Amino acid sequence: MANVRINTLVILVFLPLVFSNLADASGFIRKAGPLPAVFNVLKFGAVPNGREDCSEAFVQAWNAACHHPGGNAMLVVPPGNYMLLPAVFQGPCTGEVVVQVQGKVTGSDDVSEYSENQWILFENINGLVLTGGGIFNGNGADTWQYNDCATNPSCQPLAAGLRFSNVNKGTIGPLTSLNPQGYHMSLDRCHDFQINGVHINAAKTSPYTDGVHISGSTNVGISGSIIATGGNCISAGEGSTGVSVTKVTCGTRACPNAKACITSF
Repeated sequence: MANVRINTLVILVFLPLVFSNLADASGFIRKAGPLPAVFNVLKFGAVPNGREDCSEAFVQAWNAACHHPGGNAMLVVPPGNYMLLPAVFQGPCTGEVVVQVQGKVTGSDDVSEYSENQWILFENINGLVLTGGGIFNGNGADTWQYNDCATNPSCQPLAAGLRFSNVNKGTIGPLTSLNPQGYHMSLDRCHDFQINGVHINAAKTSPYTDGVHISGSTNVGISGSIIATGGNCISAGEGSTGVSVTKVTCGTRACPNAKACITSF
Protein backbone atom coordinates (compact mmCIF):
# COMPACT_ATOMS: atom_id res chain seq x y z
CA MET A 1 0.00 0.00 0.00
CA ALA A 2 2.89 2.37 0.73
CA ASN A 3 4.14 2.03 -2.83
CA VAL A 4 0.67 2.78 -4.19
CA ARG A 5 0.46 5.99 -2.15
CA ILE A 6 3.89 7.13 -3.34
CA ASN A 7 3.09 6.48 -7.02
CA THR A 8 -0.23 8.30 -6.71
CA LEU A 9 1.52 11.26 -5.14
CA VAL A 10 4.07 11.33 -7.96
CA ILE A 11 1.28 11.32 -10.54
CA LEU A 12 -0.60 14.12 -8.80
CA VAL A 13 2.53 16.22 -8.64
CA PHE A 14 3.54 15.44 -12.23
CA LEU A 15 0.24 16.18 -13.98
CA PRO A 16 0.21 19.93 -13.27
CA LEU A 17 3.76 20.12 -14.58
CA VAL A 18 2.71 18.45 -17.83
CA PHE A 19 -0.18 20.87 -18.20
CA SER A 20 2.06 23.85 -17.46
CA ASN A 21 4.72 22.75 -19.95
CA LEU A 22 2.09 22.17 -22.64
CA ALA A 23 0.69 25.66 -22.15
CA ASP A 24 4.12 27.29 -22.07
CA ALA A 25 5.26 25.48 -25.24
CA SER A 26 2.28 26.79 -27.19
CA GLY A 27 2.91 30.37 -26.19
CA PHE A 28 0.40 30.80 -23.40
CA ILE A 29 1.78 31.20 -19.90
CA ARG A 30 -0.83 30.05 -17.43
CA LYS A 31 -1.56 32.44 -14.61
CA ALA A 32 -0.85 31.32 -11.05
CA GLY A 33 -3.81 29.68 -9.37
CA PRO A 34 -6.04 26.66 -9.86
CA LEU A 35 -5.93 24.83 -13.18
CA PRO A 36 -8.72 25.81 -15.57
CA ALA A 37 -11.48 23.45 -16.58
CA VAL A 38 -10.48 22.04 -19.99
CA PHE A 39 -12.97 21.53 -22.81
CA ASN A 40 -11.44 19.56 -25.67
CA VAL A 41 -13.27 19.81 -29.02
CA LEU A 42 -12.59 16.12 -29.68
CA LYS A 43 -14.86 15.22 -26.78
CA PHE A 44 -17.65 17.20 -28.43
CA GLY A 45 -17.39 15.29 -31.71
CA ALA A 46 -14.80 17.20 -33.73
CA VAL A 47 -13.02 15.03 -36.31
CA PRO A 48 -9.53 16.27 -37.27
CA ASN A 49 -9.46 14.93 -40.83
CA GLY A 50 -9.83 18.25 -42.66
CA ARG A 51 -13.04 17.09 -44.42
CA GLU A 52 -15.92 16.88 -41.92
CA ASP A 53 -17.47 20.12 -40.69
CA CYS A 54 -16.56 20.61 -37.02
CA SER A 55 -18.45 23.85 -36.42
CA GLU A 56 -21.14 22.28 -34.22
CA ALA A 57 -18.54 20.56 -32.02
CA PHE A 58 -16.53 23.80 -31.71
CA VAL A 59 -19.59 25.84 -30.73
CA GLN A 60 -20.72 23.24 -28.19
CA ALA A 61 -17.25 23.19 -26.63
CA TRP A 62 -17.25 27.00 -26.57
CA ASN A 63 -20.65 27.16 -24.87
CA ALA A 64 -19.51 24.70 -22.21
CA ALA A 65 -16.34 26.71 -21.55
CA CYS A 66 -18.08 30.08 -21.74
CA HIS A 67 -20.75 29.13 -19.21
CA HIS A 68 -18.57 27.06 -16.91
CA PRO A 69 -19.53 27.96 -13.32
CA GLY A 70 -17.02 30.35 -11.84
CA GLY A 71 -15.21 30.91 -15.12
CA ASN A 72 -11.57 29.81 -15.42
CA ALA A 73 -12.10 27.69 -18.53
CA MET A 74 -9.95 26.64 -21.48
CA LEU A 75 -11.14 25.40 -24.87
CA VAL A 76 -8.49 23.20 -26.51
CA VAL A 77 -8.12 22.39 -30.20
CA PRO A 78 -5.48 19.61 -30.32
CA PRO A 79 -3.14 18.97 -33.26
CA GLY A 80 -4.95 17.96 -36.44
CA ASN A 81 -6.80 19.58 -39.34
CA TYR A 82 -10.34 20.75 -38.56
CA MET A 83 -12.74 21.86 -41.30
CA LEU A 84 -14.83 24.70 -39.92
CA LEU A 85 -17.79 26.31 -41.66
CA PRO A 86 -18.81 29.80 -40.41
CA ALA A 87 -19.13 29.76 -36.62
CA VAL A 88 -20.14 32.29 -33.95
CA PHE A 89 -18.70 32.16 -30.43
CA GLN A 90 -20.88 34.35 -28.25
CA GLY A 91 -20.77 35.73 -24.75
CA PRO A 92 -21.25 37.01 -22.21
CA CYS A 93 -19.34 34.32 -20.34
CA THR A 94 -18.97 33.59 -16.64
CA GLY A 95 -15.29 34.57 -16.78
CA GLU A 96 -12.26 34.79 -19.06
CA VAL A 97 -12.04 32.03 -21.66
CA VAL A 98 -8.74 30.80 -23.08
CA VAL A 99 -8.95 29.26 -26.56
CA GLN A 100 -5.79 27.26 -27.20
CA VAL A 101 -5.51 26.23 -30.85
CA GLN A 102 -2.68 23.76 -31.38
CA GLY A 103 -3.90 22.39 -34.71
CA LYS A 104 -5.01 23.80 -38.06
CA VAL A 105 -8.50 25.22 -38.63
CA THR A 106 -9.53 25.30 -42.30
CA GLY A 107 -12.40 27.21 -43.93
CA SER A 108 -14.45 26.41 -47.02
CA ASP A 109 -13.58 27.74 -50.47
CA ASP A 110 -17.30 27.93 -51.35
CA VAL A 111 -18.55 31.53 -51.01
CA SER A 112 -22.16 30.30 -50.81
CA GLU A 113 -21.38 28.87 -47.36
CA TYR A 114 -20.87 32.40 -45.98
CA SER A 115 -24.12 34.30 -45.43
CA GLU A 116 -22.43 36.95 -43.25
CA ASN A 117 -19.18 38.89 -43.62
CA GLN A 118 -17.13 36.65 -41.37
CA TRP A 119 -15.82 33.13 -41.07
CA ILE A 120 -15.19 33.01 -37.31
CA LEU A 121 -16.84 35.55 -35.02
CA PHE A 122 -16.18 36.18 -31.32
CA GLU A 123 -18.69 38.64 -29.88
CA ASN A 124 -19.88 40.17 -26.60
CA ILE A 125 -17.04 38.77 -24.52
CA ASN A 126 -15.23 40.28 -21.55
CA GLY A 127 -11.91 38.44 -21.27
CA LEU A 128 -10.70 36.36 -24.22
CA VAL A 129 -7.33 34.76 -24.92
CA LEU A 130 -6.84 33.19 -28.36
CA THR A 131 -3.46 31.48 -28.44
CA GLY A 132 -1.67 28.16 -28.96
CA GLY A 133 0.42 28.79 -32.07
CA GLY A 134 -2.13 27.16 -34.36
CA ILE A 135 -3.07 28.01 -37.95
CA PHE A 136 -6.30 29.53 -39.31
CA ASN A 137 -6.41 28.87 -43.06
CA GLY A 138 -9.36 30.68 -44.64
CA ASN A 139 -8.86 28.78 -47.92
CA GLY A 140 -9.90 31.94 -49.73
CA ALA A 141 -7.64 31.98 -52.80
CA ASP A 142 -10.39 30.63 -55.07
CA THR A 143 -12.86 33.26 -53.81
CA TRP A 144 -10.77 36.40 -54.47
CA GLN A 145 -12.01 36.48 -58.07
CA TYR A 146 -15.47 37.41 -56.73
CA ASN A 147 -14.24 40.57 -54.99
CA ASP A 148 -15.34 43.51 -57.16
CA CYS A 149 -15.06 46.23 -54.52
CA ALA A 150 -12.48 48.08 -56.63
CA THR A 151 -15.16 48.82 -59.26
CA ASN A 152 -18.44 48.33 -57.39
CA PRO A 153 -19.15 50.86 -54.58
CA SER A 154 -22.05 48.74 -53.27
CA CYS A 155 -20.11 45.48 -53.25
CA GLN A 156 -20.55 42.88 -50.54
CA PRO A 157 -17.16 42.40 -48.81
CA LEU A 158 -15.93 38.84 -48.66
CA ALA A 159 -15.83 37.14 -45.27
CA ALA A 160 -13.22 38.25 -42.74
CA GLY A 161 -11.20 35.36 -41.35
CA LEU A 162 -11.31 36.23 -37.64
CA ARG A 163 -13.78 38.88 -36.52
CA PHE A 164 -14.02 40.27 -33.00
CA SER A 165 -17.07 42.35 -32.11
CA ASN A 166 -17.56 44.00 -28.71
CA VAL A 167 -14.69 42.06 -27.15
CA ASN A 168 -13.06 43.68 -24.12
CA LYS A 169 -9.73 42.62 -22.63
CA GLY A 170 -8.77 40.45 -25.57
CA THR A 171 -5.34 38.90 -26.10
CA ILE A 172 -4.49 37.30 -29.44
CA GLY A 173 -1.36 35.31 -30.32
CA PRO A 174 0.73 33.52 -31.07
CA LEU A 175 -1.10 32.19 -34.11
CA THR A 176 -0.98 32.22 -37.93
CA SER A 177 -3.63 33.48 -40.35
CA LEU A 178 -3.47 32.35 -43.98
CA ASN A 179 -5.48 33.26 -47.08
CA PRO A 180 -8.82 34.51 -45.76
CA GLN A 181 -11.49 35.61 -48.23
CA GLY A 182 -11.38 39.18 -46.88
CA TYR A 183 -9.66 40.80 -43.91
CA HIS A 184 -7.46 38.50 -41.82
CA MET A 185 -8.64 40.07 -38.54
CA SER A 186 -11.44 42.57 -38.03
CA LEU A 187 -11.97 44.41 -34.73
CA ASP A 188 -15.26 46.23 -34.18
CA ARG A 189 -16.07 48.00 -30.87
CA CYS A 190 -13.24 46.23 -29.06
CA HIS A 191 -11.43 47.74 -26.08
CA ASP A 192 -8.18 46.93 -24.28
CA PHE A 193 -7.18 44.50 -27.01
CA GLN A 194 -3.65 43.14 -27.60
CA ILE A 195 -2.36 41.31 -30.68
CA ASN A 196 1.13 39.89 -30.26
CA GLY A 197 3.17 37.28 -32.12
CA VAL A 198 0.86 36.72 -35.09
CA HIS A 199 1.96 35.75 -38.60
CA ILE A 200 -0.40 36.97 -41.30
CA ASN A 201 0.10 35.89 -44.89
CA ALA A 202 -1.70 36.04 -48.22
CA ALA A 203 -0.55 36.54 -51.80
CA LYS A 204 0.31 40.05 -52.98
CA THR A 205 -2.49 39.70 -55.52
CA SER A 206 -5.13 39.00 -52.86
CA PRO A 207 -7.60 41.94 -52.84
CA TYR A 208 -8.71 43.66 -49.61
CA THR A 209 -7.09 41.08 -47.35
CA ASP A 210 -6.04 43.68 -44.78
CA GLY A 211 -3.94 42.21 -41.98
CA VAL A 212 -5.83 43.89 -39.13
CA HIS A 213 -8.83 46.17 -39.67
CA ILE A 214 -9.93 48.26 -36.69
CA SER A 215 -13.16 50.23 -36.31
CA GLY A 216 -14.78 51.93 -33.31
CA SER A 217 -12.18 50.45 -30.96
CA THR A 218 -9.92 51.85 -28.23
CA ASN A 219 -6.59 50.87 -26.68
CA VAL A 220 -5.55 48.34 -29.31
CA GLY A 221 -1.91 47.23 -29.33
CA ILE A 222 -0.25 45.29 -32.15
CA SER A 223 3.29 44.08 -31.56
CA GLY A 224 5.90 41.47 -32.46
CA SER A 225 4.08 40.41 -35.62
CA ILE A 226 4.73 39.81 -39.33
CA ILE A 227 2.07 40.91 -41.81
CA ALA A 228 2.48 40.17 -45.53
CA THR A 229 -0.72 40.40 -47.52
CA GLY A 230 -2.33 41.91 -50.61
CA GLY A 231 -4.35 44.51 -48.69
CA ASN A 232 -3.32 47.09 -46.13
CA CYS A 233 -1.03 46.00 -43.34
CA ILE A 234 -3.24 47.63 -40.67
CA SER A 235 -6.29 49.75 -41.44
CA ALA A 236 -8.33 51.88 -39.06
CA GLY A 237 -11.75 53.44 -39.52
CA GLU A 238 -13.44 56.28 -37.68
CA GLY A 239 -13.84 56.09 -33.93
CA SER A 240 -10.64 54.16 -33.25
CA THR A 241 -8.28 55.70 -30.67
CA GLY A 242 -5.24 54.60 -28.69
CA VAL A 243 -3.93 52.27 -31.39
CA SER A 244 -0.24 51.41 -30.91
CA VAL A 245 2.11 49.45 -33.17
CA THR A 246 5.56 48.17 -32.14
CA LYS A 247 7.99 45.72 -33.74
CA VAL A 248 5.71 44.91 -36.66
CA THR A 249 6.96 44.00 -40.13
CA CYS A 250 4.68 44.82 -43.07
CA GLY A 251 5.86 42.77 -46.02
CA THR A 252 9.57 43.55 -46.16
CA ARG A 253 9.18 46.91 -44.43
CA ALA A 254 9.68 47.40 -40.71
CA CYS A 255 7.09 49.63 -39.05
CA PRO A 256 8.59 51.68 -36.23
CA ASN A 257 5.27 53.19 -35.10
CA ALA A 258 1.55 53.36 -35.68
CA LYS A 259 1.73 56.32 -38.08
CA ALA A 260 4.03 54.41 -40.42
CA CYS A 261 1.90 51.25 -40.44
CA ILE A 262 -1.75 52.29 -40.34
CA THR A 263 -3.90 53.21 -43.32
CA SER A 264 -6.84 55.37 -42.16
CA PHE A 265 -10.15 55.81 -43.87
